[in-house]
Amino acid sequence: MKPDMSFTQDVEWQIAREKAWAPLESGLKTDFRKKEIACIKQYFFTGVIPEGYHLDDDGALLSHFPLVTPEGWDYVLQYLVKDKEVFEYKFYYSIYGGADGHDSIEKQLDYIDYFHPDTYQPVIKSRVPVGKEGEVVTVEVDLYRLFCFFASRFTKFVERGGEPPLGFYRLDYFFSMLPLLDDTEENDETERAFGLLRRIMKQAYKFSPKVEYNDTERQFEFLNKVREYLEGDSASSSVKELWVSVKKELDES
Repeated sequence: MKPDMSFTQDVEWQIAREKAWAPLESGLKTDFRKKEIACIKQYFFTGVIPEGYHLDDDGALLSHFPLVTPEGWDYVLQYLVKDKEVFEYKFYYSIYGGADGHDSIEKQLDYIDYFHPDTYQPVIKSRVPVGKEGEVVTVEVDLYRLFCFFASRFTKFVERGGEPPLGFYRLDYFFSMLPLLDDTEENDETERAFGLLRRIMKQAYKFSPKVEYNDTERQFEFLNKVREYLEGDSASSSVKELWVSVKKELDES
């Protein structure tokens, strides 16, 4: 059943949506014709796909839907999305946000929370059947891949500044992965995960950003929490050994 979309008729909502549409439209112009963009705009504003037009990007169906709530995303996944694989794709990439047209941190965090639990879980299931097969999707979560989605943004944040990534507001989730990391599992993802973690550790022990910036309050807040966690007993032996190695390296440099 389609959720109540009457809010899309509200004039103030339409004005705000128009402002949100402008940057999105600018990006679409390189890949879509005017008629296609008009159809995407109609969906962005109403949640209705024009008759005879097929929005091939299932991910865009989810991101562009006007109702930015679990109810809205349930509807899109169950009734509009065709490929069930989009759920797994969005599970990982939702860490970067994805509720188009909404710049508020709260709405972007709602989007993350739709796909993710409060702490790491090795198996995730969709809330509703997804795609034309009508099946509940089960994701066997790749721990190292997920960790890298968080850590890559944190590394940029502590080395180059800027606004904190969305993971900054979900640190319990990030820290819940650290007891499970094991560098004896040698593969590309493991190597990348521990490489990113090393860079974060170095900043946590001796803050020396690659780019000088004025506002360091939130960087210090994050790094203090990282340091506090690493000095505790929860991390895996591999993570603890890396932390000892980083401190020794920096003390001797």
